[in-house]
Amino acid sequence: MEENLIHPSVMISDLDQIYPDDVEEMDVTWQMAMAVFRAKNFIKKTGRNTWDKSGNRNFGFSKANLRCFNCHNPGHFAKECNEPKVDLVDGDKHIVLLMVLN
Repeated sequence: MEENLIHPSVMISDLDQIYPDDVEEMDVTWQMAMAVFRAKNFIKKTGRNTWDKSGNRNFGFSKANLRCFNCHNPGHFAKECNEPKVDLVDGDKHIVLLMVLN
């Protein structure tokens, strides 16, 4: 059955001449074409085009609405926190979660 997988006019020595970079280029080109195809279908279906050329679209999110899990101050992540890292024991975790939810 393996013999049927390769076309008779293609020899194994021919397959060895294909460079891996060429295969990678074809793969990336195919993936880009499929992404464009899916984006166009999305625009047709929903009417939303978030990829317009106006450049007015902001990506990401505002850090103003989040709180640090370390110091509980707004505007930054715990990994960006300048305060000393707080090691919590199990009992303190519940208190901190209640403080964050309030």
